[in-house]
Amino acid sequence: MDNIALKSLEMRIIRGIIYWTMGSFHTSNWNKVFSCLPFITIGILVIYILRWKINILALGYREAKIFGVNLERNKIFIIIAATLLGAPFFIVLLRKTRAGGWH
Repeated sequence: MDNIALKSLEMRIIRGIIYWTMGSFHTSNWNKVFSCLPFITIGILVIYILRWKINILALGYREAKIFGVNLERNKIFIIIAATLLGAPFFIVLLRKTRAGGWH
């Protein structure tokens, strides 16, 4: 009897972990998507504009210097663009999980 209860508890815990790690779309709606869209669009545009410089940066520091890429300035732009791509999703997630939230 204890073995069955333990397996049932383990399955509930495993389901909870899977739900927590994979998330759910049950609170999703188009308003949340549209609220993220401007930031994502700006981030994609910046990365698209800097795409060849990102490829040169992947070669290494010395090679990028040879090609005349301003490393520090481009790193800052790339980090800002990546932040603009990722941050809106976390903001929407915080809105969803915060008690008394920002709905």
